[in-house]
This record gives sequence, structure tokens and C-alpha cells, in this order.
Amino acid sequence: MNVENQLSKNYRILVLLSITVSRAVYALNWYDLSPGLAQLASDFHVSLPSLGILESAFLVGAGLFQLPASFAAARWNPKSLAVTGMLTMGVANVLFGLSPNFDLLIVLRFALGVGASMFFSPALAVVAPLFRDERQGLAVGIYNGAFNIGGAIALFGWAYLISYSGWRLALIIGGLLSIALALENLIVIKHETGVEKLQRNFAVAYRALMGVLHNKQVWLLGVGFIGLWAALYSVIQLVPYYEETVHGVNPYVASSFASIVFALPVFVGPLGGHFSDRMRNRKGFLLYPAIAFGVATALIGYAGIAATTAIMVIVGVGDSLVFMAMYAIPFESDELREEQKAISISLINSIQISGSLGFPIIFSAVASSSLGYSAAWIVAGIFVLVFLPAVLFVKDTFRRH
Repeated sequence: MNVENQLSKNYRILVLLSITVSRAVYALNWYDLSPGLAQLASDFHVSLPSLGILESAFLVGAGLFQLPASFAAARWNPKSLAVTGMLTMGVANVLFGLSPNFDLLIVLRFALGVGASMFFSPALAVVAPLFRDERQGLAVGIYNGAFNIGGAIALFGWAYLISYSGWRLALIIGGLLSIALALENLIVIKHETGVEKLQRNFAVAYRALMGVLHNKQVWLLGVGFIGLWAALYSVIQLVPYYEETVHGVNPYVASSFASIVFALPVFVGPLGGHFSDRMRNRKGFLLYPAIAFGVATALIGYAGIAATTAIMVIVGVGDSLVFMAMYAIPFESDELREEQKAISISLINSIQISGSLGFPIIFSAVASSSLGYSAAWIVAGIFVLVFLPAVLFVKDTFRRH
């Protein structure tokens, strides 16, 4: 008897709600510093390269600790890792807001990335087994869409908060929200996943990790979307700056472009998950939206305001559909045991984040050269497409029989 059959519908909805709100706050703590970077740079008298190091510290922590966190989840249990991850992020951001020097900020930003790595795949491992077959894509779509809600709140809500209270108080508030959600998860989530039912020891966890590391399908999913992950990060971070400085667009209008990318998956993720379930087609929802994403990204440098808005719609829809299907496939795989599914998501994330670390350097080098931003956006689009052939070899979980 699976987990879904053993638990009441109300409890499963409550857990999904709890994890979904946590996912939104998790995303908020990713991006709530972005509107305050100018204030922070002025307070500590640091330059743009120093801010780049600060942001890179988060990516290093988030990328490198994905697999260790998932190994710990297999060794103990996903709920404990998810709660610990939220607590770590919360404490890191509270201390960040109180930090007296810039060097400590870099350490705390790294710690924030470590906390982020501890939450994501374990939290998905808590909620995904509660919804099977025709409901799993919908549940994963809801979970993934919550990230976009949190990101949008961080970009716009925290921009206003920072303008009134300063970046320090804004970061502290985000951290306190994370701590509160960690405690709420600890109280609400009571069911056991397949991991808790195993004899939890080092040998079991090690075999689970080795099994994932040798799974070709997991590697194909991770490698296939390195370019999409890198381009998505660049679009969200750089399109507002690009539109404001190159095209002279009003700052609020420029910021609204990034909000489109965040807002659309809130609706498209669950809807796409539903249609993917009904059509029994995961692979199509991986490949075609990713191609559209890459082509649209390549055209950013040639677009006016109206065309850029349309491009951001394509990017937001493509992002939500791809990540919905990509996160659903490991949980439906017959090749992975229950304790390996969270590890597989961690490996996918680790591959994509680590593979993307050098792309901002490539993009900025092309944009600052004689080729300019138009060429840089083309490079971003090509970077998406060049990894996609790996997706052709991914097995569709709905067609495995």
C-alpha cells in the first residue's frame, strides 16, 4: 500500500500547502538581497566585482552541497533535512542583516546556499510520494510554481520594503519568516516516507548514492538543461539592468520583465502538470518548451518593449513546463528506489548549478566586447540549445511499459 492510500486527503493537502509556502519563502530568501545591492555596496564601500563574489558564494554553497544533503536525507530522513535547511537559511539571513563587515557577508551568503541545498530535494521527497499517477505532475507543478511567487515577492515587495527600512531589516524579516516556516513544518509533517521505513545506516545511504551516480537517465536530465538553467538565471538577473541601461527603459518597467518570468509559472506549472498527466507525456513537456526558451532568449537583443514582453512570456512558460516535467520524472522512475529519488533531484540541481557558474563571465565578456549585448543574448540562446540533444535519450516514464 503506498503512502497516498494510507493518509487522508485533508492531511495530504495540508502537507502540500505547508511545503509550498515554505518553498515560496525559500525563494524569497534567494532574491530578497537583489533590490538592496546598491545600498549594501554603498554601506560597505565595495565595487561590482565584490558583489559578484557575494552572489557567487551563494551558488557555490547551493551547487556543491546538493549531493551531501541528499545523502544525509537517505541516511536519516527528508523531513529533518528540509527543516534544517529552512532553519539554516533563516539564521544565515538574520545574521546577514546584522553583519558588521563584508567578509562575513560572503561567509553567510555561502551558508545561505548550503541551507538552500538542504531544503529543495528533501522537501520534494516529502510531498511528491503523497500524490501518485494523475496527480503527481499537478503537485510538483504547484510546488515548483511556489518558487516563482517567492521570487516575485522578493523582487517587488522587498524593493519597497528596502526603500523604507533598508536592506538590513528586510533581510532579517526574510530570515525570520524562514525560521517560522521551519518550525511549522516540524509540527505539521508527521508521515513517514520510504526512507524512514528502511534500516537507516551508512551502507544503505552509500548504495543509494552510488546507484544514482551511475544512473544514466539522471545525468541526461541534469546535463540536458545546464544551458536552460544558466540562461534563466541570466534573464532574471540581467534583463532589468539591460533594458534600463541600454534602452533607457523606466526602472519599474524594466523590473516588470523579470516579474513576468516569475509570475507565469505560478499558473502554468500546475496547469502544465495537469495536461502532462492527462496526455501521459513527460518528454514532450521537456523538449519543445526548452527549444522555444532558447530561441526566445537569443532574440532578446533585437526586441523592443512589446516583443520583449512576448519573449518573457515564452521564457516563463518554457521554464515552468520544463522544470515541472524534469522534477516529476525521477519520482515516477522504476529504476530508482524511494530513497534515491531525492538524491536524483539533488544530482540534477548540482549538475545544472555547477555547470552554470562560468556562464555569467562568458555573457559579460561578450556583452562588453565589440559584439555587444545582441551577441551575448544569442550566445545565451545557443547555450540553451547546445545541451538539449541529451534530452532525446531521456526515457519518458509514461511510456516505460
